[in-house]
Amino acid sequence: MGVRRVIAHLDADAFYATCHELLDPSLRGRPVIVGGTGPRSIVTTASYPARRFGVGSAMPMSRALRLCPGAIVIRPDRDLYTRTSRQVWDMVGAALVDAGAVCEGEDGPIAHLEQAGIDEAYAELVLIEKPLAFLRGLIADVRVQTGIQLSAGISPSRLISKISSDLEKPAAFVVLSREQALERLAGRPLSIVPGIGPKAAHTLTELGFQTLADLARADPVMLLQAFGESRGGWLAQVADLSVDVPLQPVRQRKSISSEHTFEEDVDPDPGTDTGAPMPLREQVEKMAAEVAGGARKRSFRGRNVAIKIRTGEWRTYTRATTLPDYTDDPARITLEAVKLWEQHRPAEPIRLLGVRLGAFEHVERRERTGTDSPDAATSPQLQFVLDGGVARTRPSGRRTRR
Repeated sequence: MGVRRVIAHLDADAFYATCHELLDPSLRGRPVIVGGTGPRSIVTTASYPARRFGVGSAMPMSRALRLCPGAIVIRPDRDLYTRTSRQVWDMVGAALVDAGAVCEGEDGPIAHLEQAGIDEAYAELVLIEKPLAFLRGLIADVRVQTGIQLSAGISPSRLISKISSDLEKPAAFVVLSREQALERLAGRPLSIVPGIGPKAAHTLTELGFQTLADLARADPVMLLQAFGESRGGWLAQVADLSVDVPLQPVRQRKSISSEHTFEEDVDPDPGTDTGAPMPLREQVEKMAAEVAGGARKRSFRGRNVAIKIRTGEWRTYTRATTLPDYTDDPARITLEAVKLWEQHRPAEPIRLLGVRLGAFEHVERRERTGTDSPDAATSPQLQFVLDGGVARTRPSGRRTRR
């Protein structure tokens, strides 16, 4: 019998807006929208008072302000979010280690925690004797010490947990077995499933599938024909919520990048011999310096430099060069990025530029030697049990790690 897991998806409620409210308590209870103010700006996030007006993430800012004209708009502050995020997840990770929910990392035991974004993470709780009591206490401690409210979904799989954490926000705490999830989610639109975007949802609707229950009745062969072997097979597993992916608590950063989207399309730079200002080249130089600074901060050295270009017509492409040796030298990274820009700059207006440094020395060495850390397959076998709506772990012939 394989390991039955107890996975918690932890998601910070209105994270960016809450970070600003912690700096300025007068914002609490008021409609706050985080995002830019230019003609192409979109909503990064919105406080719950703003959401009551219909404002949502990724919505054009112009529409958001029509829905909520009295909203307070605040520009994003990445440094603030990064500091707060680190405080939250360091605290969660330390609590997991103290409780014995650990796996083996490069330098010894580490928290069984996979951060999925700046404001969300998955935690494996199967090694904790009373996972729900532990999690409730942890969420309360995080709220007291950081001011951030976490919502939690708990189930045997990351897919169900991810969906569950969003069902009763804010401050959600939803525990579902697979069978309970199938029953509760049967009538929900397929858009609640991470990985089913608007395009896939539209195609499924045209095929007659609008809810999870509809998809459960689909012929797997038809899904394979409509979406291909990989995507169709995945959808067939989604239908009965059997999709599962192991946590990756030891994640190697493969690249460091910096991108900039211009509020209006920028005409391409003049030739280098004109002597005129070159705003796009200057932007490339600025981002290359940011990438080099990020590499030095983390003690990373890479040998692959790349630029990303998106035109006003939404054509996106990357161009890269591989260096003979590893570097974190800002001058060299900038030189290579500018060379790529000069060689591949298009004739049409530019919407977005990006610079990336990858192929890190420590990652490539690790991949060559094959010293990946062991996964959860070595964990004790336990069963996920729901007893009166309360999850607990039951050992299967072996002692759990305390």
